[in-house]
Amino acid sequence: MKEKVLQVLKSVSLENIGFLDKNIVDLGAIQGVVEKSGKIGFAIDLDALKINSEKGQEILKKCEEAIKKEIKCELTIVLTSHSSKEKFTEKETRKEKSNLAVKGVKKIIAVASAKGGVGKSTIACNLALALQKIGKNVALLDADIYGPSISHLMNLNEEPKVEDGLMQPFISWNVKCMSVGSVIDKNSAGIWRGPMVTKILHQLIHSVNWQSDGKEVDVMVIDMPPGTGDVYLSIAQNFEIDGVIIVSTPQSLSIIDVVKSIDCFKKLSIPIIGLIQNMSYLEINSVKKYIFGCDGAKKIANESGVKFLGEIPILEEISDSSEKKYPFVLNESEAQKLFLRLVKNLK
Repeated sequence: MKEKVLQVLKSVSLENIGFLDKNIVDLGAIQGVVEKSGKIGFAIDLDALKINSEKGQEILKKCEEAIKKEIKCELTIVLTSHSSKEKFTEKETRKEKSNLAVKGVKKIIAVASAKGGVGKSTIACNLALALQKIGKNVALLDADIYGPSISHLMNLNEEPKVEDGLMQPFISWNVKCMSVGSVIDKNSAGIWRGPMVTKILHQLIHSVNWQSDGKEVDVMVIDMPPGTGDVYLSIAQNFEIDGVIIVSTPQSLSIIDVVKSIDCFKKLSIPIIGLIQNMSYLEINSVKKYIFGCDGAKKIANESGVKFLGEIPILEEISDSSEKKYPFVLNESEAQKLFLRLVKNLK
């Protein structure tokens, strides 16, 4: 089927963008063709064709018409681009900076940690829901390419619907959601090099209709993958991030990576909103047990001049909520109160 799709696409005329003797396939503009259960999907790389999104829409329609004429299928086509500037200067124009904006999204907050296993995804999920509880129109994006968890935590079990070339976000507990875990095989390992990761992130963010309900998103929360590599550089170059929240445990092994995270975001000129210390202690009979050390993240926040947003103890209800796919912020509990106080501390 893939070969037939590519053969059909070779017949699509590119005369309107200046290519008379070359086709869209040979130019390398068709990326990631997949076929599953009568559904076909692929991306058109605008950079390979050296065109803007307006011209890209014209090509998309031509490809759609050509395939549907020859192949009976449910079709998904998205436009991707990863062109970017190394760094903005004070002389940049407002128009240039607006190229990094996400349509329908007013503000973007990233939740990150250089170390995995610190509860970052759980924090991101409940942060989004807490913001929704205080009256914000919220979106939650799972950008953890290598280990997406939001689809599990927010109980997303289906593939996203596509209308007019844009994926429609899932609505879970009044939060608009999109996860890489919803668009790839859940049993397949994500083994991708940097450029492919960039394209996937671009597709996840820009190829979603965040105004599907007719309302703009006040805050988009992005669950970032652990580390400080290609993904962070790509996000910084391609999207206007308003701030980042760093998550850590008190443990010295985590603190080593917190220092790297702080340095990473400072170099990328992304404002650090603050630091959350997760799994701070276990309380038994009113006695606090500091299983992973005491206040390590709090101390490094003070030393680095980063705002300390608060600490979250080890609570059975938090662990249970993840297992049950029912975020703890939805329940009237001490954990909910603690987290709502933490969110108010963001201001």
